[in-house]
Amino acid sequence: MIWLAICISALNPLRLEPRDDAYLDQQFMTFRDSLIAAIKKGNVEWVNARIDSNIVWSYHGRGKNAMFKLWREKPEGLDGFYKELLKVVTRGGRWETFDRKKVFLAPYYVFLWPDSLDCYETDFQVALEMQTPIYNGINGRRIGYLSYEIVEVLDTRGSRGEWLRLSTSKGIVWGRDEDFGSPMGYRANFEKVKGSYMLTLFSGPGCSPEVLASNVAGAFGMRFVGW
Repeated sequence: MIWLAICISALNPLRLEPRDDAYLDQQFMTFRDSLIAAIKKGNVEWVNARIDSNIVWSYHGRGKNAMFKLWREKPEGLDGFYKELLKVVTRGGRWETFDRKKVFLAPYYVFLWPDSLDCYETDFQVALEMQTPIYNGINGRRIGYLSYEIVEVLDTRGSRGEWLRLSTSKGIVWGRDEDFGSPMGYRANFEKVKGSYMLTLFSGPGCSPEVLASNVAGAFGMRFVGW
């Protein structure tokens, strides 16, 4: 399509630079640093204690026990949950206020995705680093870098889809899944529950939803921007 060719043209590639507003709340910064450290160390008891018992995990699903049951039934098991959570909490985000309650939304690319790019119709992703490596094939030679560029995924390869065939401003190239972020991926909300920050939503995949109602208040509303 013409508009897609314009988006990924070599002269003017479309970019989405990272954003992380966590620094605006020192208590949350401390919480997030501790959460990241606990996940990396495999301290699942500490992590699980910071998950709200009434967590929202789908449009109609809520509850920590039910969420864990769902993940246990996946091929990757609960390890998959902690892996995805680590990705989400290390990829920035922004603050919003819903019903006078401050909520941190992560990762940045889910909630800041350009309205003009319909990720229901096309598999778009964003390069996560200023120098995101690209390759000439699967396990191939590095041929350059992308800088926060939005790209189209044409194909995936590997036992876990770890290699992406990409349409970019530098032509058709390959990249590693871990180096790109999808607006259709998992997203999280963090908010205070009885004075302490907790994970109150962990949902996905979907495209750019914003949770407008507090999970703790018992309501779950969705707004889709630009679709």
